Amino acid sequence: MEEPPGARADGVDVLDRETCLALLGTVAVGRLAWSDTDGRIQLRPVTFGLDDGCVAFRCGPGSMLTAIGEGRPVSFEADGIEPALSTGWSVLVAGATAELVPPSAPRPGPRIVEPWARGGRPHLVRLRAGQVTGRRLGPTAGGVSVVRVGPDDAAG
Repeated sequence: MEEPPGARADGVDVLDRETCLALLGTVAVGRLAWSDTDGRIQLRPVTFGLDDGCVAFRCGPGSMLTAIGEGRPVSFEADGIEPALSTGWSVLVAGATAELVPPSAPRPGPRIVEPWARGGRPHLVRLRAGQVTGRRLGPTAGGVSVVRVGPDDAAG
C-alpha cells in the first residue's frame, strides 16, 4: 500500500508522481533491477533520460536485455544525495513491462542520453512508469551552519 504524499512525523516527505518525475529529470544515472533466470536479483547502473513519462536507456546483449525481452518485471531507482547536509531524495519506478525499441527506430526525445560505458549499446529500452514512488529528506531545523572565512582565516 502506497503512502499518500506529504510530510511524515520523521521528517521524510513522501513525494507525488509529478515531483518524482521532475526529480528524475535532474540526474543522468540510475539503477535498473531485475530477477535473472535463477531468481537472483541483478542491479546495474544505467545512464537514462525521460521520454513522455517513460524511463529510457540503451543496453547491449546480455541478461538485462534477456529479462526485458521476456517481459520480466523490472524496477528503476535514481537518487540525489547531499551528504554534507544529510539531505537527499530517492525515486523508484516499477513497470511490469518494458518496451524494446528496435535499434533502427527513430530515437525519441532530446533527453535520451548516450551510455557512458564503452562498447555497443544499440537497444533502446523504454520502461513505462506504472508505479512511481519517492521520498525526500530535507535538512533538519538548525542542522545547517554557514561559516564565513575571511582572508586572514584562510591563510592560517
